[in-house]
Amino acid sequence: RAKSLVTKKVKEFESNVISIDVSEEMIPTIIGKGGATINDLRKEGKGALIETDERNKGAIKVYSSDVTTRDTIRQKVEQIIAENQTGTVPIEKISIGYLLGDPGKDVRKACSELGCTLNVNNDDTKLVIRGTNEKIEQASELLKDFLAKNYVAELDDIDSGDEPLLFKGGSDSVLHKAEA
Repeated sequence: RAKSLVTKKVKEFESNVISIDVSEEMIPTIIGKGGATINDLRKEGKGALIETDERNKGAIKVYSSDVTTRDTIRQKVEQIIAENQTGTVPIEKISIGYLLGDPGKDVRKACSELGCTLNVNNDDTKLVIRGTNEKIEQASELLKDFLAKNYVAELDDIDSGDEPLLFKGGSDSVLHKAEA
């Protein structure tokens, strides 16, 4: 009798559980800084238990007897995932300062207004754009256009004989002609 009662309770409990599959990379985003995002989900879930599945690193488990609560939490998790996609745009190291400095403020503002955030990856070769896929695509185009129009190249070795032509030629200098 006790075994059947436990089995019944386990089945009842399992019927109130949903599992939401997510990529492992999204788990920290769903948890949020200091657990803030998942705690907000718990508050909105009115007593629902929300946790990551330790056996399946790409799953969020939601326990609630209320179907509407489970569905609401699923929708919120899907929204968090949709708003936190990433894309990249290649960038040369020399252009990073230009983009992140004063010359790039308008394009950065435009990306921000789209709802995207910008970061540079660890090896300084790509801009990482976070937002929805649609907004990432729009921000990528803005950034690519900016980088194409503001391409900067390093001059590795300037022959000392060429330096006067570049910098000291007055109105005839290469630098003056390039700026004109």
